Amino acid sequence: MLGQDGDRYVLDAPLPPLAIPATLHDSLMARLDRLSPVKEVAQIGACIGREFDHALLAAVVPLPDSDLAAALERLVAAELVFRRGTPPAATYMFKHALVRDAAYQSLLRKRRQQLHAKIATALETDFPQTLEAQPELVASHFDEAGHFDKAAGYWLQAGLLAAGRSANVEAIAHLQSGLASLAACSPGEARSRLELSLLLALGAPLLFTKGYASREAEAVYKRARELCRELGNDADLFTAIRGLGYVYHVRANLREASAAH
Repeated sequence: MLGQDGDRYVLDAPLPPLAIPATLHDSLMARLDRLSPVKEVAQIGACIGREFDHALLAAVVPLPDSDLAAALERLVAAELVFRRGTPPAATYMFKHALVRDAAYQSLLRKRRQQLHAKIATALETDFPQTLEAQPELVASHFDEAGHFDKAAGYWLQAGLLAAGRSANVEAIAHLQSGLASLAACSPGEARSRLELSLLLALGAPLLFTKGYASREAEAVYKRARELCRELGNDADLFTAIRGLGYVYHVRANLREASAAH
């Protein structure tokens, strides 16, 4: 993939997508299999992420506290994970992202979805501070669990939270993730109302980052206007029309601006 160019090397072709080499994957799985009594703990930790808290793991793992502590000790001793702090206030991190990926990929898809659902539900019910500060974390677990309607609602919360601190690029990413989740849901009034909320939340960050004349903002406000008319929502219709008015006014397209209503 490299060619020599004077005193340096340059890429001759684009890099292929990175993946765990089969031999390395087999080696990592062999290490996990040798710890078969605690392998499930590693797999559940992998579903949480590269880094996971003792308290959240304990809320999901179906083991008594003493057994969980012993399992984590074995994973630390095997140098598969590192520990920071003292249980139950400890945080664990997989020694390498490849270790986490190997543990995660060893799960069947249905089992992964079940675990993500349990993690999301635990965050909802037992970790209000995380829920308030990082709703995108809950959203991503509900997405992985296939609970797309719940995921979309939390993506909306995350987008509004990011927009409130003027993190517009982050807000756009969260809100677009919410729209992607919603696309997998069955049509209906509830879906349309949630889509409208996502679109109206997305409009302002797009204006601020893409420009007041951007086609992205125009498309969002047009769709929002269409949904408002379908739902008979006059209050939000004003917001959608005002957004379109900004777009057309900055383009000096006064005819479209006057016809936006």
